[in-house]
Amino acid sequence: MAAQQLAADVARSSSVDARESAAGLADAVKKVAVRSAEKDRTSSCSFADRIARASIDTFRALLKHQRLEEGEGQNVLSTFCVHRGGVPGTLEVVALGVGTKFMPQHLVAQDAQGRHIRDSHAEVLARRALKRYLYQQLLRYQEERTRQAAILELDGDKGRYKLRDGVSLHMYTSSQPCGNACLKRWAKARKEKYVDANEGELYPPFPHPKFHVTALEDGQVALLLKKDPSDNTSGSRLSTGISASGSGSMVSCTRVGTVAPGTQVAVAGHPGTVSCSDKIALWNALGVQGALLSHFLEPLYLSSITIGRKFSRPHCERALCCRLAPSCAATLAASNNMFVLHHPSLLGTSIKLDQGAICTDDSNISSGANFSSSPCFVWSHTEVDMECIDGRCGLVAPEAPTAAASHRPSSVCKSALLALWSDVLKRRGRLCCGSQPEALAHRSYRDIKVAASAYQKAKALVLSGSSPLSSWPRADAYLEDFKHVDDGMGDR
Repeated sequence: MAAQQLAADVARSSSVDARESAAGLADAVKKVAVRSAEKDRTSSCSFADRIARASIDTFRALLKHQRLEEGEGQNVLSTFCVHRGGVPGTLEVVALGVGTKFMPQHLVAQDAQGRHIRDSHAEVLARRALKRYLYQQLLRYQEERTRQAAILELDGDKGRYKLRDGVSLHMYTSSQPCGNACLKRWAKARKEKYVDANEGELYPPFPHPKFHVTALEDGQVALLLKKDPSDNTSGSRLSTGISASGSGSMVSCTRVGTVAPGTQVAVAGHPGTVSCSDKIALWNALGVQGALLSHFLEPLYLSSITIGRKFSRPHCERALCCRLAPSCAATLAASNNMFVLHHPSLLGTSIKLDQGAICTDDSNISSGANFSSSPCFVWSHTEVDMECIDGRCGLVAPEAPTAAASHRPSSVCKSALLALWSDVLKRRGRLCCGSQPEALAHRSYRDIKVAASAYQKAKALVLSGSSPLSSWPRADAYLEDFKHVDDGMGDR
């Protein structure tokens, strides 16, 4: 009888242990799960996948050519592509950026010569590389033997260059841009549906519905800054996109509204790095060429923007262009200049940049994503190799980190782009703003920006008091008072 009782006790104990073991295993599985770094998704159309494949293939080829490592963890890739001809035509990646870093403000304040890249997010690096490419295209146009190969042509009536007929400009980014586009509120996300393009079209038309501001005080259209991890003075965690659990999920309060992970609200008079959503919105109003190139170019607008992971059409429409419509669309149109609020076709792609996996837990769904160790790269079609940017200081990292090696300025920093501007001015011999070349040839970077009068007038309208971008931080004057010194930087 005792033996039978002992056997029964052992059986019960074993059963309890088994249940506890199973419960513990299930709990462990619940706490730590492995999932794909990028979820499966549906493309908007075949052109979106074509753009994504060309962009990713170009990046992989450059890595292989230079025998570089992509780095551990996750990263973001952005490109600008030129399409020529009809359907299907030719597609060429002309500018590329990879990165998720930006300089802290205390280091930005020390860069009085424009030699550091302050924002090394992929979208911003790619746009800098695009500017370098456009300068080279202007130089090609000045040479008779290369003129026909340039993507630009001279508009005789306006005296500025524009894209040739049949040439269009497209942007790709592997992840939804940081900032307002990441706020999945005030609109219902819909699963993307694949649509075939009509005959003779590159991609189907995706018109943007009229946008209405319904939650102004909650931050529906507000400008956001990238959260500076070294800044401990920006206010409470409710203003930085970090929840009490530290998970980085969105938070809301009546004082500052809603902010996206990794961002903070802009405070008037305080410096900061503007989110990529806000920068792209500005490009869709003023063009991607910027102030200096506006001395030579008409505004260059994007025909399409293709987005990879986390793409949500209604939220991107709001963030990247439509939220500016109520405040500045009519004003820009009435100003009788070259600028309009442009609404590019927004496309989603199923092509993944990251084919790997990440670990997550139930309390923090993004805990496995690791952007901390990812490198930054920038490349223009004018160059053979990518530059590896140290995003912490905005300089090109030495190839071999030795005691004698040192960082150097990038070929797409402000100082280098100013050198290219000066080179184009010397070759062309005149400006489109009415100023004489000699009047600006030896002036500061800031003076040349201000002299782009049509661009500055349009920018003032877009950043006016009623605009969502009215709190855009203004650069301190001393940070743009540098002048071009012919030291060869523009030729790298």
